Amino acid sequence: LRSAAAELELSLRFLPDNPDALVAKAALLAREGDPVQAEDLVALVTTSHPDFAKGWHLKAEMQRLRGDFDQALDSLARAIAANPFHLVARRLRSEILLSRNEVERAREDVEFTLKIRPLDVDANYLRAQISARQNKPDEVNDALRLVRRGLDALGSQYVGRHPPSL
Repeated sequence: LRSAAAELELSLRFLPDNPDALVAKAALLAREGDPVQAEDLVALVTTSHPDFAKGWHLKAEMQRLRGDFDQALDSLARAIAANPFHLVARRLRSEILLSRNEVERAREDVEFTLKIRPLDVDANYLRAQISARQNKPDEVNDALRLVRRGLDALGSQYVGRHPPSL
């Protein structure tokens, strides 16, 4: 992490308004336990680059962690408006909606993702959860089969390096 932080500082020295570098630094600060400074950087990004989807997504992640689900949903809507193909933002939105039992709205983002990435492990697992809530056991089983296929397609080395996000 220290070398990543040093590279970010160097990048920001030359391009102080680079939204990718600012968001990366904010994420690093959040992981290192400085959420106040991280949120300040994210606020700077979303203010100065309002069409930068990654900034809105990170803001939503921080809001979700604080339990501000309405604000997180608003930020995710901004992220998805800026980039409709921001699948990670769609996944987070569907997770929040599912936790609020807004099953049909959650399904919309999951289905959007699956049209693009049919073997997406997270999206298929969410689809299984949604189908279980709707008492559709055949759909649950189908989604779980696709989870297994997706994991098989990733390979053991990938799975070993990437912890589950759900």
